[in-house]
Amino acid sequence: MGDLAFGQSFDALEKGVSHWFIDAIRDGMAPVGTIGTLPWLVSVLVSLPIPASMNPMVQLVNYSSVLVEKRKENKPDEPDVMSHILEAGQFFDNKHNEKLLLDGDARLLVVAGSDTTAATLTYVIYQIAKDPSIAERLRDELAEHNMRNDDSLTLVAMAHLPFLNAIINETLRLYPPVPGGVYRHSPKGGINLNGHFIPEGCVVVTPQHVIQRSPKAFAKPDEFIPERWTTQTEMILNKDAFFPFSLGRYGCIGKQLAYNELRNVISRLVLEFDVAFAKGEDGSRLLYETKDQFTLGLGGLNVVFTSRE
Repeated sequence: MGDLAFGQSFDALEKGVSHWFIDAIRDGMAPVGTIGTLPWLVSVLVSLPIPASMNPMVQLVNYSSVLVEKRKENKPDEPDVMSHILEAGQFFDNKHNEKLLLDGDARLLVVAGSDTTAATLTYVIYQIAKDPSIAERLRDELAEHNMRNDDSLTLVAMAHLPFLNAIINETLRLYPPVPGGVYRHSPKGGINLNGHFIPEGCVVVTPQHVIQRSPKAFAKPDEFIPERWTTQTEMILNKDAFFPFSLGRYGCIGKQLAYNELRNVISRLVLEFDVAFAKGEDGSRLLYETKDQFTLGLGGLNVVFTSRE
């Protein structure tokens, strides 16, 4: 997301360690699972006179501002996400509010573009380690379309691979990156849903983890069955119950970017490596220690990557 959003890398792969900004954002999400359901508590905590040195959010806000200002000064050769945001011009007449908006966008780009995709990739890797035949079938599909780990592996071509997309959709169904969903207000005048009247202005939430595992929507809802998206579509009882990127005008604007990232990384991963659980690993920590922190706070997963060359 450093390259995609700000035209500069966080150098995590090069250095072999996560950037402190990413770690701080991830750590900062931990309390959101609790206080995010209590908006009044957020207001109370924000109003407390906590010294800046003891508030990790201050560091995040300050560095977000640094990222935006550096990006303004250094226009990349290839357009990035900030190119479009900056070219749109000022949203607020007030410069202070405009600065806060851009700084908030910087943090959102990293959280929405990093945490969610990373969580989905982790669960895909878990499924491949658990069942190596998934990787074999994907390799067969790639070979059938003459796709190798080189320039033949194009985003346009990968978008039309049924089994690859089925793996991704089934992972997103079972393990949505925002499991509790997002909050909405009921519309003016209220609304009737299946005989239940919800008055206007009520806070409503649709938890994706629960709905996407409902037996009313999916046959064998707790089982990982990619074929429900390809040859066994009768297993999808209600396709409207699948909404990992939310729906409507508030749906995730980064949906296609996320799909492209997932297709690319998963395809190159299975072509380059065999994946297996490390000694003593069975995936239990990932399944039972992962926490809903608005995004997912993942439990541990140790795997071994073995080069196929």
